[in-house]
Amino acid sequence: MIRPVQWACLVALLAATAWAVATVFDLRLASGAIYPPYSSLRADPLGTKGLYESLERLPEMEVRRQFRHPRHLPEGKGRGLWVIGLPAWELNGSEEEVRSIERFVRTGGRLVVALSGSSFASLQWNLSRRGTNVPPPGTGVGPASQSGEDPSVVDLGARWGFQLRDVDDKTTPPLGAGLNAICDPLFLPVPALAWHSPASFVSLSSEWHSVAQIGTNTVLMERSLGNGTVVLASDCYLLSNEALRLHRATEFLSWLVSDGQSIWFNETHLGIQENPGVMTLVHRYRLTPFLWACLGVAFLFIWQSAASFNASTEIEAKGSVAVRGRDSVSGLVGLLRRNLPATELLSCCVREWSRSGHGNRTVAPERLVTVQQIIDRENALPARGRNVLTVYRAITQALALPGHKATCDSKQPSATSSQT
Repeated sequence: MIRPVQWACLVALLAATAWAVATVFDLRLASGAIYPPYSSLRADPLGTKGLYESLERLPEMEVRRQFRHPRHLPEGKGRGLWVIGLPAWELNGSEEEVRSIERFVRTGGRLVVALSGSSFASLQWNLSRRGTNVPPPGTGVGPASQSGEDPSVVDLGARWGFQLRDVDDKTTPPLGAGLNAICDPLFLPVPALAWHSPASFVSLSSEWHSVAQIGTNTVLMERSLGNGTVVLASDCYLLSNEALRLHRATEFLSWLVSDGQSIWFNETHLGIQENPGVMTLVHRYRLTPFLWACLGVAFLFIWQSAASFNASTEIEAKGSVAVRGRDSVSGLVGLLRRNLPATELLSCCVREWSRSGHGNRTVAPERLVTVQQIIDRENALPARGRNVLTVYRAITQALALPGHKATCDSKQPSATSSQT
């Protein structure tokens, strides 16, 4: 048996382990390091939580995160949908997704897509990804789309009229080389913007307006679509927490917000998506305390059904205290069933009866001999043919009826035995 000191050490060890695990998770959740780069839930330099909370503090500005599929987008009037850190090879989608986004923009929304600059440099131009409009390396400007291989995937470049320039082109500087994007004062009255990605947009349709360029390459552009607008940027550095501290571009951020009253930060493209279920409804309607209460009631019910509370009962002056639970007989039966085989029950009872002096009674030797004969006859039978209840009744009859010769028939007990 484990001693109380060992139990205490075990409990202390489990408590320390639980505290350490909770502390680690709390630190990682506080910093947001468990979330992908450019997530609005991430607080380190690679995240955009600073921008999210800054916009949230503006008066009359509603800021929220979009965790649901694009099909659930509402009408876009007065709203802006920001897709920050989208990999270059994911600038496509299914027909349903593209139609939902276009409906959002055509009804007055403002779509801001800031591509991840690192995705251009790390991309191996995997042509096995159907639907990408990114050209293979060394070709400069590639084909408009590979989506012809899969009709279910829509290439946004071919649909909206643009292409991406390959960053492996030798005419472009390397990633993060301290670039400056020169802005067009007609759209953005800022001399230059700190830009970390040399990737650019080419083969633009007439609907696009070049807002910022690196040399002759467009890196930031805007177009109208219905009653709304679409903004594409080849880099998302200026929206990160690091840029808010080192290269804060207030005019650029104000231009992105435009006259929108509600900004939605999309998280689904980063793999953070909400799948509504039972627990989602519990959190949404604040039913967590009710759930814990139900678990507590269930635990108490199981405890009350499994444990006995008949340990010791205090006898008060006015009477005994009633305790709800199992009685002493059921407790004794349970104890015997766990510790005594059924084949040894009768022998054990006779042995304890003899040890107690036959219950403080004087029993004639003839009756004791009769009892022993009944037990011997029962033990001579095979285990399956024994009947403890019948033998018990025969012994009781032999001790209770004077002058009567008791018999033991394990299969068919006499009527007198049954009545007794």
